[in-house]
Amino acid sequence: MANGYLKQEGNDVMEVVGQEYFDYLASRSLFQDFVKDDHNNIVGCKMHDLVHDFTQFLTKNECLHIEVNGLKEPMINSSYHEQVCHLMVTGRGDEMTPFPLSICSLKRLRSFILDNEAPLFITLPSNMFTKLFVELTCLRALTISFIGRDFPKGIGKLIHLRYLHLGNQQMRKRPEELCGLHNLQILDVRECKGLQELPQGIGKLINLSHLENGSIYYLRYMPKGIQRWTNLRTLSTFIVGNDDEACSLEGLKCLNLYGDLRIEKLGNVSNVDGARRLELKNKKNLLHLTLDFRKDEGERMNEDDESKEDEGERTDEDDEAEEDEGERTNEDDEAEEDEGERTNEDDEALLEILQPPLNLEKLQIQYYRGNTILPNWMMSLTNLKSLVLSQCINCKHLPPLGKLPSLKSLEIWFMRSLKRVSNEFLGIESDGTSSSFIFFPRLKTLAFAYMDE
Repeated sequence: MANGYLKQEGNDVMEVVGQEYFDYLASRSLFQDFVKDDHNNIVGCKMHDLVHDFTQFLTKNECLHIEVNGLKEPMINSSYHEQVCHLMVTGRGDEMTPFPLSICSLKRLRSFILDNEAPLFITLPSNMFTKLFVELTCLRALTISFIGRDFPKGIGKLIHLRYLHLGNQQMRKRPEELCGLHNLQILDVRECKGLQELPQGIGKLINLSHLENGSIYYLRYMPKGIQRWTNLRTLSTFIVGNDDEACSLEGLKCLNLYGDLRIEKLGNVSNVDGARRLELKNKKNLLHLTLDFRKDEGERMNEDDESKEDEGERTDEDDEAEEDEGERTNEDDEAEEDEGERTNEDDEALLEILQPPLNLEKLQIQYYRGNTILPNWMMSLTNLKSLVLSQCINCKHLPPLGKLPSLKSLEIWFMRSLKRVSNEFLGIESDGTSSSFIFFPRLKTLAFAYMDE
């Protein structure tokens, strides 16, 4: 998709066209040994050796794979300079490996993949990526990993970039320069585990169709402006923040999302009634939904991490912290009390408002503090196949889940107030009467774990 190989006709969705291409090639045995995820989606495959060798022969002047091993920099044949369009660089061995500087001579390069497992960036000069960005301005797809907190300068020059996959464990904030990539369609930052903030101007990426931001545990909020992403189809995680720069929950209303969505830090929602404008139930293409009701907690931990790195400043800060230990303890106790006040009726009201589409197939509810889990919409999810209830610590009773006709997997974790499972769980009325239908007609997996009672 990034290199324009997919032919779009009319209002065809590019991802659907790409899937059709893949299915056709698979039916012709171009691929084999498919690897599938829990949702039966293909996430990996292989080529037969003969097919692989043949495709390499056909694309020998267009595609190039460089494997570096040792301290000697590999040389690139000068005949490739005007022909190579797609490049992958991998490293082997335990020794530190120099980056092949001759890559900058490949002026027609459209795709550049720096193998995430390669140790190349260990010896990469600090200005090397900047030089790459200046020289390889025709790039459409880029996968790189690097170390350090400073993002390489010059990426704004890659104005044709469609796909960007970044890997970095230390950087906490993406540069505003990234917001000038107006043609960017796919941004993958899942490997940026330390990321805390996205650029404030990220809403300028109006052609963005996929933002892969799952598994980033320190990301504090989603910035304002994402309402402009009218082409967005994938948003792995939406984080509700307390900052003035944060996008409110109702900012999701304008997005036509497909597949999976995880909404985190719902405990930060200050205006429950304002969340009604989200109208989550109208997102018909949403199949898997996770609702996480935790609040902001951990800013102190991030500050502590920063103080550890600045050893000289840490001494005074630690002394002050020790002096105010009693005050902090009292503040923590008050925070817990406030959290307790926030987590009952407000969470119940918010869960009722966050009604998912009726065709939802998978639902997870986590860290919910309400006293009951029985929104009016729960029993209407007739297509629901998987349900996970986790850390719902105040719930003493389970909803009549036995009435869900399509449920195949049910997992209940860490519900410390739940003491017993009654007939209501199966769908039997309190007077002992029950209808003739079979309870849990399609259930295959039932798990209770870490139940204190």
